[in-house]
Amino acid sequence: SLEGVVKITVLQGCLWIEGYLLTATKGSVVVSGNQSVGWPLTCKPVFRDGEYNGPEHPERCLIFLDNVQKDKCSGIAYTTAEKSEEDAEQKNLETSFTSKKTKKTKKTFEHKVLEREENALNLQQDWQQCLAGISEELLESLGSAGSSLSELTTLVCGPKNAGKSSFCRTLVNTLLNSSPVVAYLEADCGQPEFNLPGSVSLTFVDTAVAGPPFMHPRKAAQACFIGDTTPKSDPVLYLNSILYLVEWY
Repeated sequence: SLEGVVKITVLQGCLWIEGYLLTATKGSVVVSGNQSVGWPLTCKPVFRDGEYNGPEHPERCLIFLDNVQKDKCSGIAYTTAEKSEEDAEQKNLETSFTSKKTKKTKKTFEHKVLEREENALNLQQDWQQCLAGISEELLESLGSAGSSLSELTTLVCGPKNAGKSSFCRTLVNTLLNSSPVVAYLEADCGQPEFNLPGSVSLTFVDTAVAGPPFMHPRKAAQACFIGDTTPKSDPVLYLNSILYLVEWY
């Protein structure tokens, strides 16, 4: 598992990042994990088709990890505790950052490797079957369309704390293995994945998604303001906003 914001580059092999398969030919991806809120980033080396050579040759992957100063997708700059202290001293601001004790603080977003957690790496069996079925349908759709884009539509719904957000992140990453972009219709105005609460939005995702929502915001292609974290206050406005986004797309 990984903690913090990190840029991952695969030098050899294939790395599974919560559904996304990163290889040396795909370049680098910036992902995030935060164990303090229960969201460490889980990843593991995996075999690609035709690579398995028996149990005497286990899955291996050579990767390069690098700290991130700024996220290109969201524009967020990840400052460090030491940098904040230097800026405060230069501006002669009397803040807690100027104390000598806090100067020894580790970098706020410096990544670190955690111990491997077997349970975190194993998806539920029904999730695996569902994701495999959707991936197969996507490939068939791409083959029949004769292009790199597909009109495959997937609806995810369920009760509270059923794992919808976790499943959607894994689903988006899985779809990105075969499609260059995924259109993500955000219908949860209470706990959205990419945008601010109180709205519904449509976001085009073209990079792997991992970690808690507050660490990977995206700019929406189109959005509608609901003004509440639940559609109960105005169901008509909520439904009309969803229909507008579908029509706009």
